[in-house]
Amino acid sequence: MRYGLSREEVGSLSLGEWSALEEAYSEREHREDYRIATMICHMYATQGAKKIPQPHEVMPWLKKPKTPNAAPISREMLEVMTMALGGEVKVGN
Repeated sequence: MRYGLSREEVGSLSLGEWSALEEAYSEREHREDYRIATMICHMYATQGAKKIPQPHEVMPWLKKPKTPNAAPISREMLEVMTMALGGEVKVGN
């Protein structure tokens, strides 16, 4: 599993914890891609390219959208959804 958790640990996560874990994983993947794109841009520069691309030109998915596709889900909404689905909301997480 990509998060490094056992099946038991995954099963015990609240919806909010799962969402936070997914967000952290996605951000880490984005940073790794950005570093690689930056290295490619530096390679262009060292080879004497007339136009040095920006990282989002090398990897188009790195470009941040101008407007978000969906409104972010608040913790309160995640707690309501968790309880509605029969889950347990842990205080202090």
